[in-house]
Amino acid sequence: KGDSLVTGPGTTVTFVMRELARSGRIQMLTCNAGVLEFPEIMAGPVHLTGGRLYSSIGCLIDSTVSNRLREFKANTALMGVSGLCYEPKTDDIVFYCHDEVQLPIKDALIKNRGKVIIVTGRAKIGRPDAWEFARLSALGEKADLYMLTDMGERELQEKVGSPFEKVASRRGGHGITISVYKAKRPQRGAPSQAATA
Repeated sequence: KGDSLVTGPGTTVTFVMRELARSGRIQMLTCNAGVLEFPEIMAGPVHLTGGRLYSSIGCLIDSTVSNRLREFKANTALMGVSGLCYEPKTDDIVFYCHDEVQLPIKDALIKNRGKVIIVTGRAKIGRPDAWEFARLSALGEKADLYMLTDMGERELQEKVGSPFEKVASRRGGHGITISVYKAKRPQRGAPSQAATA
C-alpha cells in the first residue's frame, strides 16, 4: 500500500508488472505499450505516459515522455535490458538497449528519485547489443539488478562471470522453474570472480 512504480518497455518488465498487479494496488506510470494486452494490469491504477507508439519495441515515445517518467514521484523505477555482459577488466556489468530512441527513456528511469530495479531474462544474458546505456558501478547504491531466468545458479555464474544470489524461485508453466537472482555488487579492490575462476 502506498507503493508506486515507473517503468519502461520490455517483455520481462511486462511479466513483472503482471505479477505486481496480482499482488496489490500499486500506482504505476509506464511508457510500455505491452500492458494494453493484459486486462489484469490495466484493471489497476496504471497510467500511460502517452506519446507515439514505437511498435518495434512496444514503447510510447515523444519529446515529453522522458520528462513524465523522470518527474513522477515513484518509489521504484523498473527497466529491462536487451543485452547484459560482465566485463572482467573493469569487474563491472554493462547494460545495453537495442535502439537509440530508448536512451532518453533509460536515462529518465535511472534519474527518477526512487530505487532502480533492472530485470532481464535468459536470452539477454552474456549478450551485448547496439547501445550501452549504463554500468552497474555507475548506478551506485541506487540500483539493484535482478535476473528472472530458468538458468541454474552455476550456469548463470559461468555465463556472466559475476556472482549472484538466488532470492526466489517459482515453478511456472510447462514444468519450468523460474528463479530470481540478485547481483552481488562488485567489490572495488577485490579480485574479480572471472580472475579467480
